[in-house]
Amino acid sequence: MTSVPVRIVLFLAAAAAAVALTAATPSWDPRLTVGMLAAAAAASLAVTLIAWARYRESRDPQALLMAVGFGALTVQLGFALRWALGTERALLVAPEPGLGGLDPMGESFRAAPFFALQTGWAVVAACCILAVPWWERRGRPPLRWTVVSGGAALVVVVVDWLAAIGAQESGLPPEGTDLGALAVVATAVAVALLAVAAWQHLATPRRSPVYRWNAVALLLAVPWAVAASAHPGIGLGWLQPADGLLIAVPLVALGGLLATQRTEASHMRRATDRAEEVLGGRAEIASTIAHDVRGPVASVASLATTLRTSYERLSDEQRLEFVGMIGSEATRLLRLVDQVALALKVDARTLEYAPSPQRVALIVRRAVEDADTGDHPVVVDADDAVIASVDGRWVAAAIGQGVDNAARFSPDTSPIHVSLRADDGQAIVEIVDEGPGVPLERREEVFGRFARWRPQGYEDRSGSGLGLFLCRAIVREHGGEASLDAAPNGSTILRVRLPAKENEG
Repeated sequence: MTSVPVRIVLFLAAAAAAVALTAATPSWDPRLTVGMLAAAAAASLAVTLIAWARYRESRDPQALLMAVGFGALTVQLGFALRWALGTERALLVAPEPGLGGLDPMGESFRAAPFFALQTGWAVVAACCILAVPWWERRGRPPLRWTVVSGGAALVVVVVDWLAAIGAQESGLPPEGTDLGALAVVATAVAVALLAVAAWQHLATPRRSPVYRWNAVALLLAVPWAVAASAHPGIGLGWLQPADGLLIAVPLVALGGLLATQRTEASHMRRATDRAEEVLGGRAEIASTIAHDVRGPVASVASLATTLRTSYERLSDEQRLEFVGMIGSEATRLLRLVDQVALALKVDARTLEYAPSPQRVALIVRRAVEDADTGDHPVVVDADDAVIASVDGRWVAAAIGQGVDNAARFSPDTSPIHVSLRADDGQAIVEIVDEGPGVPLERREEVFGRFARWRPQGYEDRSGSGLGLFLCRAIVREHGGEASLDAAPNGSTILRVRLPAKENEG
């Protein structure tokens, strides 16, 4: 959310620009006036069409209101352009300002362009003010474009009709002219609505870049509205520096629409890539399940069949052995299913974390107790003073995956050493086995999903290849890192680093 001081600076800049532009002296240039109004109308029409296309595609009420507002401004710019073209044609009769015949539509119409454009700004601002709350229209009837555009059209038609038949003579040249209290009221209303809309857009959460761009466009309109009130010569052949803002405002709004579309396209591409990645990962996981589950299921089925058909011929000791093997295979299968289920959540980034300050030593001991270490003795050396803000459940799961991996790829009955220490603001957990180690060029590969590389002598060891993938993914979600290093004896060190919260003595 934009800070209040930044908003105040922007508003002060708009006010300073209004004062400076009001002091500027208009110049007589009907042809340039025609070109400037035509360019402004074209830019405003471009905003209208793009916003309308955006609404048709997404049904975004903000786009609808923006299309209606700038559509009304386009009509009003066209209204002023009609006067400018009349002035341009009048040059054939009277090439100098102030001579008879300058205004072929009658002097009583000279204030009409001023009131038309002030109304245009008011409609744009009103639509922008309405646009912000529509984010919270959940559960309410949808905004109907016929109602919004019909209301804006009614306002424009009524104001233009009144301006065409009732505007008072302003006199030429515009210096020193006074359009009366009605002009002051029209300017005050337009400026107030523009200021409120700009403030509201700057305060809107950053859901879309269009709000920041629109806020700048609305603030740029304020100096023009004030300067035009001091020198109401627009459309009558008189041009002042502030009139350039008539082109700048729709161009900035157009830039906001294009920036928003580019941002949304980028988000969509990222979402599509992520969806493809997740779907691809799930397909890979499904393939792994089919491959890895087949082994233990086939073993359980074979053992159960053998036990059933040979039950009478088997001794009690043999029966217990068969039951034990079935239980062992079932446990292995259950661990695989749990591992795959966790991998699916990690891969889709749907795993929920609830970090809180915890003693990491307790987490390490819980991980060792839950790990499948077989006949490997595990030696734990943990500093009880190390505290980190983590989700203990998932960090224990990550460390447990590392311990499982160490047990799987090291000699039977060889010890596994697990240590915890604090170092330079980090909680460091090291899992050291006595296996053959991982070559340097393979150390990143084994952290990949479904890593299939096995050290020499362990090619037949079962495993899904998800253990180190899960370990690193969970640790990284906690702002840490998991890596492999070589131990002095050539075996493997799995090092897990987590940000430590504090170190108590």
